[in-house]
Amino acid sequence: MLIKTLALLKAALVAAAFYGIFLILAYIYSNAVAVHLVNQLGKTVENSLARSRASTQERRSEAEKARLRTAALDLKAKHESARKEAAWDKFFKPTDICKNPPTEAVTVECGNRYIRERRKFEAFWNDSR
Repeated sequence: MLIKTLALLKAALVAAAFYGIFLILAYIYSNAVAVHLVNQLGKTVENSLARSRASTQERRSEAEKARLRTAALDLKAKHESARKEAAWDKFFKPTDICKNPPTEAVTVECGNRYIRERRKFEAFWNDSR
């Protein structure tokens, strides 16, 4: 009976030892899984941040390109406007009397002449484009 009890006690101790080892291994495994999951989450967050930074940089780059295109178009429009005004100055020269009109009637006639000449010039300018 004592031998049976000792054998059972020995078996119980061996089982307890295996159970303890099992618990330790389960703890180590669960920690390894947790570390792996944290690392994966970190990589996912890093990838997401990298994509976000790239997207932000791309939007900034596109905004800068759009700003430069707008600035170039504005500069082109100003240059074209300056060319047009220079051409108008060559096209139209007011008469001496229109530079300092003596009467209201002369002022009206000079204004009408200016309008007629401006219309001719605009038609010529638009046709040459």
